Amino acid sequence: MKRARNIIAGVVLISAVAAVAYFAGRFNNPAFHAYDHRAASLVNEQGVTVDMRDYEGKFLLVYFGYSQCRRDCPHALGLVSHVMETLGADAGDVRALFISLDTRDTPAQLEGFMRQFHPGIEALTFRDRESLRNMCGAFDIFMTETSVSGSESAISGHEPALFLLDRSGGILDRFDFPVAPEEVLGAIKDHSQEEGIAI
Repeated sequence: MKRARNIIAGVVLISAVAAVAYFAGRFNNPAFHAYDHRAASLVNEQGVTVDMRDYEGKFLLVYFGYSQCRRDCPHALGLVSHVMETLGADAGDVRALFISLDTRDTPAQLEGFMRQFHPGIEALTFRDRESLRNMCGAFDIFMTETSVSGSESAISGHEPALFLLDRSGGILDRFDFPVAPEEVLGAIKDHSQEEGIAI
């Protein structure tokens, strides 16, 4: 019995050492260095390629979703619309982005979907699937996909979360739903005051 326990302990120890070696090698590999979400290639409603560096100098409210979402996305975009309306003239210091996780969302589809929300919210979609997956990893959000036909897949669910980014595109805050618009407005105000700007 004692011998069996020793064997099991040995196997566990070897597995642990192997795991440490694997992850040490993984994170020393340049391929696993932090992904720069600011350089991700995105397309706006006019079909123009942009990335988050194009919005430098502004605070960014970023929400990831898709146009076929029936509950979470309309609710979240309604909240962002309320925030933008409340900011009023100060909204010029804040940009709001709705980034689609569904590669089937075209600029034209997004333009139609966004008409029901605040005109200050800009809709973007990814140029390629690799950028999409990397961005999800950078923001630590998950989504579920279902197969449509062949190798094509479509998003069927996602994690609703709103992000506040600083003027250089760095992530300041994450708001998991449900969240009150006052909490988001308060965060924008606090970070603005830290920069000596009153909002």
